[in-house]
Amino acid sequence: MEEILASIRKIISEDGEDEPQKAPEPEPAPEPEPEPEPEPEPEPEPEPEPEPEPEPEPEPEEEPLELEEEFEEEPLELEDEVVEEPPELELVDMEEEEPEEEEDDFPPPPPPPPPPPPPRPEPDMDPIMPALSEDDRIISDRTEDFGMHQFASLERSIRMGQAGETLEDIVKGLLKPMLRGWLDENLPGLVERLVQEEIQRMAHRARKRWDEED
Repeated sequence: MEEILASIRKIISEDGEDEPQKAPEPEPAPEPEPEPEPEPEPEPEPEPEPEPEPEPEPEPEEEPLELEEEFEEEPLELEDEVVEEPPELELVDMEEEEPEEEEDDFPPPPPPPPPPPPPRPEPDMDPIMPALSEDDRIISDRTEDFGMHQFASLERSIRMGQAGETLEDIVKGLLKPMLRGWLDENLPGLVERLVQEEIQRMAHRARKRWDEED
């Protein structure tokens, strides 16, 4: 049996050598990998809308000055409230234009006082009595010393204990409190009257100029 099996194997091997070896079939080419899809481009961000410009604030309408009605209704009186400044007036060249004649709203100023008369010259008079000499004195030495002492006491009392103070300085010192009291009493009314007259004068000139322009 072994010999039979060996002969069969030999025949099979010989048959296999006679047959041409078949070329191995080529392996199929691998399928190409699909290309990756391109990533979508990011959408551009929308531009921010421009901020709206702020609307300009409306300018306040200037109310026309109605000075004529105010002056016709009631006279100008000074009050504690702040007085509005009048509009600026144009400067007028006094050399080119003749001054306008203003109405006599204010009383004319009083005439200046007449100048004082010149001092009369003293007439030359002959002395009634001739000058006395040292030997012709009519008072004694004791009386003269007493009189000099009295004059010295009077001078010391005038100076009032302050060196160099004269009678003029004393009078000034007495007049200062009197003058201060007079100013405290009369100065506010005086200033108020002057300011009121000046405001009325400026308003009158402004109204007259506006009437001419109309």
